[in-house]
Amino acid sequence: MSFEKQKIVVAMSGGVDSSAAALLLKQADHDIVGITMCFGIEFDGEANARQCCDPRSIADARRVCNLLGIKHYVLDHAEEMKKYIVDNFVEEYTKGRTPNPCVRCNTYLKFTGLLQKTRELGFDKIATGHYAKITEDETGFHLEIADDRNKDQSYFLYGIKKEDLSSIVFPVSHLEKPALRQMAAEAGLAVAQKKDSQDICFVPGGDYRVLLDAYKIRRKPGNIVDPSGKILGTHNGVEGYTVGQRKGLGVAVGKPQYVINIDVPNALVTIGDREYLSMKTIKISGFNQLEPLEGELSIKIRSTMSPTPCEVVRDGDMLAVTFADPQFGISAGQSGVIYCGDRVVGGGLIEVE
Repeated sequence: MSFEKQKIVVAMSGGVDSSAAALLLKQADHDIVGITMCFGIEFDGEANARQCCDPRSIADARRVCNLLGIKHYVLDHAEEMKKYIVDNFVEEYTKGRTPNPCVRCNTYLKFTGLLQKTRELGFDKIATGHYAKITEDETGFHLEIADDRNKDQSYFLYGIKKEDLSSIVFPVSHLEKPALRQMAAEAGLAVAQKKDSQDICFVPGGDYRVLLDAYKIRRKPGNIVDPSGKILGTHNGVEGYTVGQRKGLGVAVGKPQYVINIDVPNALVTIGDREYLSMKTIKISGFNQLEPLEGELSIKIRSTMSPTPCEVVRDGDMLAVTFADPQFGISAGQSGVIYCGDRVVGGGLIEVE
C-alpha cells in the first residue's frame, strides 16, 4: 500500500472483508485498532446467526484483533441506528416507498458518526472492508468502482462527503473475493470462509413485514386493482408491497403481473404487465455531489445493475435524469447513483411521479 504509515481505525464487523482490511493494514505496519459498532439489535438463533453486530460477529472481530495483536473496542450506536436507519426504514414503507438502509448506515453511522469518533480519538483515517476505491490526483480525492466489479459497493457509498474522502481507506479494493479469502486463510484468520451476510441486519429472516409488525404499524386493508381500476383482490396493507414486485401478490390472472403503483391514501395496489413499469425519466432528490455533472454520464438505479447511459440536468433542488433506454421496476425511495466512467459523481433518492 502506497500511503505513509498512519494511525487508522478499522471498522470491523466480524466478517472476512473487514478482517482482511485489518490484516493488510497491519502487514503494512500501520498503527491500527479495531472498532465494532453495536447497534442494539435483537437476534433470534440461527435465522440471524451471521449478521454484522450479533454476539458471534463481535466475538469473531475480537479474535481477529487478538491474532493481529491490536486492540479491539465495541461502541454502542443503538440510539443512532434507531434514529437514522430503522425509524426511516419503517416510515418509508408506510409512504409506499422502498428504502435503502445500507446507504443510510454508511452515510450517517459509519462515515459520519464513526469517522467523527475516529478523529476524536486522534486517528488519521478510518478503514472498512468495502469494495470501492478512493483515488487521488491533482484535483483531489475521488470515489471509484472497485477492481472487482462483481463485488463493487460504490453504489452504497455515494453519501460520503467530498471533504471526508481523504480520511477513508478501502484496503481490499484491489482484491477479488477468492484471493481475499485465501490471504485470510493463509494468515490463520478463522473467518476466512465465513459466509457473507445477505439480509438487512435489523430485519429478522429478511422479512421487513416482521419489523413493521414490531413497530405496531396499523395496516389499512384495501383493494388490488388492474390499470383500469378493476378489483382483482384485496390486501392487508400497502406496506407489504413494493413497486416492481412480482411474487406474493395474492392474486392470479393467468400471466405474470407486477406492482406498478402504490396509492397509500386510498390503500390501492395496482398491478399490471411489465410494460407498465417502463420509465424514461426520473428525478433525484437530496443529491450528494462528489464530482462535476459533466462528461458522459451513466446511472445505477439498483446495486446489481451495470450503469446505463443517461442525461442529467438540474431541476431546482433536484436532478432530472433521462435514460438512453427505458428502465423497468424503478421504485421511489431507492438510490440513483451517477457515474462518469469508473468515478462516482454523486447520488440521491429516486423520486417518481
